[in-house]
Amino acid sequence: MTRLGCLAPLLMAILAPFLLLFGISEQEEFVIPPTVEIEPAWVNFGANANSALTVNVPEVMLRVCSSSLADHTLYVRMWRDSFGDTYPARTWQFIVDPDGSLQEASYQDADSTLWTSINNIEDGAWVASEAGCVTLRNMEGPGDTLEGVVYNTAASLGTWPSEDWSIPCYSATDGLGLCDSGSR
Repeated sequence: MTRLGCLAPLLMAILAPFLLLFGISEQEEFVIPPTVEIEPAWVNFGANANSALTVNVPEVMLRVCSSSLADHTLYVRMWRDSFGDTYPARTWQFIVDPDGSLQEASYQDADSTLWTSINNIEDGAWVASEAGCVTLRNMEGPGDTLEGVVYNTAASLGTWPSEDWSIPCYSATDGLGLCDSGSR
């Protein structure tokens, strides 16, 4: 028997009383409990928060102002209904980091499960930021906006806005959301 093989029974004889004292047996399997995920929570925009949606021929833009923007990630959803047979209903989503940089910009048509990125100026959306305000520009991507179509937005801090929020939503959500709609 190798030296290590000779030492194993001796070590078990020494450790056995301690293992029994703490309720551990040689045959017992150790199970690591699953990690508990904490659900992200909405953060209040604050008393002086406001938003404004502008829809003109070349673009849809949303300006969000709040003293809380510097400390929390901004999540925005935008959606519109279909327009004739050519344009299906579409939803966009945007994530803006506290430093004002655009982390994600993408859209999904109602008849698709795929999200298409519009994360740079060539493809569409980009962010202009200044102290306490963020303006999402060209939110619908390249090309002109659709005339007579209502564009809707819902913004929140910390996690995605609820799909159940009405427009406007600031008062109804006690400051957790900023919701707007507009058309040209």
